[in-house]
Amino acid sequence: MGLTLKISPEIRELLSVRVPQELFLHEVTPDDAHDGDTLTHVTVGLPFIDALVLVTGQSVRFCRSNDGPYDAPELRDPGGREARDALREIVASASQISVRAFRREKYGRIYGAPFAHYADKSLQPLDIVERMISLGHLKK
Repeated sequence: MGLTLKISPEIRELLSVRVPQELFLHEVTPDDAHDGDTLTHVTVGLPFIDALVLVTGQSVRFCRSNDGPYDAPELRDPGGREARDALREIVASASQISVRAFRREKYGRIYGAPFAHYADKSLQPLDIVERMISLGHLKK
């Protein structure tokens, strides 16, 4: 059983993403795929001293470097629901999602490159941005 702490906004800022770093998302579900380019309301594990601090309510916007995000159609636009559903399928098939975090953007979302990991360790992690581009759902 883990320890749960309430974290003040000031402490949360201290624990904010030190970039670039590898973050593991905890208990990501297909419903966390808000649209085709963002995971919302996820719990992020941040390394802190000799522990892993879990920070809830985070959003991850997809990018591959510090040069800005990739975009999927908005849900109300043509292709928006298809992009979201494709991301939900990727999330549902993964046993773990990690993010190579680059920075936080002005709305507090983490800009990062997400990877899907599988229970079958013989499979390489899937670059989610690359997969969504190949499916035609993301563009720069």
